[in-house]
Amino acid sequence: ILVAGTPCSGKTTLINSNSGWRNSLNANSVREKLPDKPFGLSTVIHYDNLRPFKRNLNRYSSSDDTFLQLLEKQSNIQIITVLAPLRTQLTRLQERKKRLIKKSTPQSRLDKIDRVIGLYQNPSLFMKIFDQWLTYCQNLQTVSHHINFNTNQSTYTQPINTLSSKELEKFVRTEMF
Repeated sequence: ILVAGTPCSGKTTLINSNSGWRNSLNANSVREKLPDKPFGLSTVIHYDNLRPFKRNLNRYSSSDDTFLQLLEKQSNIQIITVLAPLRTQLTRLQERKKRLIKKSTPQSRLDKIDRVIGLYQNPSLFMKIFDQWLTYCQNLQTVSHHINFNTNQSTYTQPINTLSSKELEKFVRTEMF
């Protein structure tokens, strides 16, 4: 199971709310824990959709990302892409940044957060990256792909093939500036 989404979309909350998923792996540590092996049937991976962009790769490509190399070797992948309105993600990320500043977090990490804040303030660019993610997922050996819509009030999940790109964009832009 691949739980994917941008920072502060609700990936960790979704994983923590499912008691059977407590032992999830972060995509950053998968290579060390499961080198070149198929993932187990109950493996839950926490994946930041902006991972390639934070690394200045600007695309989803297994030639640039060792985690994606490993993911592309898998079969029967279940993807849950977590999506929240940009306003909600922006507020959550700004709150996270305040907490990290109090902890004397290195400036380089705060700079990365500022770049993501800039992305959340640019809905067109956000949707371009999100569309790239959906296109990338179409080429994986998936058994299902669902969108988990996450707001501060509720969450609900729908199969990706029942949604249009206009519906997704409308949700993302909900409560926009």
